[in-house]
Amino acid sequence: MKKINYLEIIKRAFLLSWRNKFLWVFGFFIFLGSMGSNSDVIFRQLAIDENNQNTQVFFDFAQKDPGLFMVIGLLLLIFGIMVFLLKIVSVTAVIKSANNIKLYSQLPLLKIFNESRKYLWKLLLLGILIGLSLFAIAILLIIPIFYLFIIKAQLFGFMMTFLAFVIFVPLVVLGVYLNKYAYLFLILGDFGIRTSLELAYVTLAKNIKESLIMGVISLGLGMLVMILTMVVGVFIFGLVGTLGFLANMLFAKIGMIVVGTIGGIFGGIVLVSLLSWYAVFMQTTWLLFFQEISFEKDKEKKKTMERVEAGMEVSDPGVV
Repeated sequence: MKKINYLEIIKRAFLLSWRNKFLWVFGFFIFLGSMGSNSDVIFRQLAIDENNQNTQVFFDFAQKDPGLFMVIGLLLLIFGIMVFLLKIVSVTAVIKSANNIKLYSQLPLLKIFNESRKYLWKLLLLGILIGLSLFAIAILLIIPIFYLFIIKAQLFGFMMTFLAFVIFVPLVVLGVYLNKYAYLFLILGDFGIRTSLELAYVTLAKNIKESLIMGVISLGLGMLVMILTMVVGVFIFGLVGTLGFLANMLFAKIGMIVVGTIGGIFGGIVLVSLLSWYAVFMQTTWLLFFQEISFEKDKEKKKTMERVEAGMEVSDPGVV
């Protein structure tokens, strides 16, 4: 296995994602889908903090007009599902476009979207399969822990809890990597779900060290972007606040409102653009890393892929 130049991968991903701003449209839906997946935190907070004024207003509205509350809840659920599906299609669009940027940069966004949409149900089923597998394992690990605590065997219960944690965390990490690599095999190689998972496992097994390093780098990049987003947000807030104060002195309250509105819109566009770029950047980074570790022209890799695919030929790396 050749040495991976992580810095070069990050540099190439940055340049590709920055120069091809049409990908930011898909990055926006990836960002929006990621935000939607964290919306359960809000509802958990509402359930926990019952004395909060906003929580009380929420429950009062639900009791006062349950019909309207259910309609709004249903609409939000439908919207959340649509955003989640758009995220999957957008991830596919970014991967396919970044893999052959010369071709896809010339195509209309709608055509890229329609081409990416054909992978939706396979990718959705792949995610459900991995998620259900992890859920089933979690249930199997939790049941004996509950039983030990029920029979008052606290010491063994705590020991079993620690053992379950040690077992389950690596399995979650394995599931994340299998899902990521199977995604790429399914999209780039147009394989089936089973074949993609098998190829993903082979790739991960042969590159476990490199994959873990890339994962740590991704976490570091995510933290840097989060800090950068906070700095940019504070800067914009301070700038708008200063200009609003001056506008209030010169043009009274209406000036402050105008400056605040324009500044808020500008700040929102800047922050959303930054996060949309970051979503494209991370997908591109993993794609370039995947290209480094997967489609190698050596006999061992060809034999593995031939054995897994049962005779199906894998496209040349330059084409895939």
